[in-house]
Amino acid sequence: MSRLSPGTRSRPKPDCSLSAAEQTRRENEAAAAGSPLVVCDTDAFATSVWERRYLGGRARGLQPWATTALPRHDVYLLTSHEGVPWHDDGLREGDLTVRAAMTGWFAGALTAAGHSWVLLTGSIEDRLALAVRVTDQVLQRRARFGPAITDIMDAGERAGFAMGSLPEAHR
Repeated sequence: MSRLSPGTRSRPKPDCSLSAAEQTRRENEAAAAGSPLVVCDTDAFATSVWERRYLGGRARGLQPWATTALPRHDVYLLTSHEGVPWHDDGLREGDLTVRAAMTGWFAGALTAAGHSWVLLTGSIEDRLALAVRVTDQVLQRRARFGPAITDIMDAGERAGFAMGSLPEAHR
């Protein structure tokens, strides 16, 4: 029998493709419900990083379900493993080496993929305050209107628009 490191639980090899598809389906469903904000504990992108954790060298890297098929995300909130005591809930792994590696893997993967992300550090209160500030900024940015169509037209286009014919480039 193989030996597990402290904090590592024996579990079946995950089917990350199925998990990612279901997560994406649920995210899209929540977004379609009309909320201006959807907060997820995980997503298909995170599933690809967890695949690396559980499959090691057999992990496939970033799959289409973690890149091109991923719904739009404004920002990822990455929690640092440092400064938060570990409480075993029977589901997550608490080995400090594993937690440190995962933080690094997530930061590296998010950066390499060009995602916007913020590392939450400090006390729980500090982390929450930063998460709220970042989220508020995202909501403020998304609540702005773009320029009026007449502001981006040249004079000739505006004249035609005023007469009721929208230029083909703006249809």
